[in-house]
Amino acid sequence: MVKDIVLIIIAYLLGSLNAAILYSKFVKHDDIRNYGSGNAGATNTLRTYGFAVAFGVILFDVIKGIVAVLLAKHFSGSDFAVYCGGFAAVLGHNYPIFEGFKGGKGIAVSGGVSLAMDWRLGLIWICFGFAIVFATHIVSLGACISVSTTPFLAWYFIGTWPAVAYFTINALLCLYGHRGNIQRILNGTERKTYLRKRD
Repeated sequence: MVKDIVLIIIAYLLGSLNAAILYSKFVKHDDIRNYGSGNAGATNTLRTYGFAVAFGVILFDVIKGIVAVLLAKHFSGSDFAVYCGGFAAVLGHNYPIFEGFKGGKGIAVSGGVSLAMDWRLGLIWICFGFAIVFATHIVSLGACISVSTTPFLAWYFIGTWPAVAYFTINALLCLYGHRGNIQRILNGTERKTYLRKRD
């Protein structure tokens, strides 16, 4: 049990390493949270620093989610360590101890956690999310709809109640982080994001 708790703490600290904030502070000598939506995530990074930096942020966040789960699987293997470790990584990303508990919204790191738990589940919901974004140009819509499918995907691919419980709680955490976006979507005022300049 002590080992599991240590792994969960490590996962939280790993999640607290926010690529968008680190880039803005050490490369731009600024804070990404001073711009745009004020969020330290990939979408605000895309709007502030461009596609290349945003892609790097997404990749970093996905990898830290994968690493958090793989560490738990390798050094413990218990469902408790794996699921709590994955959740801790997302929690750390959203509420990083190094940055005054003000971070991102957890979608990319959740994708990494999902891929490490079951690559089929992770790949399907990530691709589904991107498909919605490319169709609507509303990143938050793709994030919210796709993450809401993960409890059902967990039941289909993993088939255990702990998996369903984890993905349900994680989806609720991500949706809570997007509560402002959801309200703007309902109001029809959510901002669209384009990867390239429109003609």
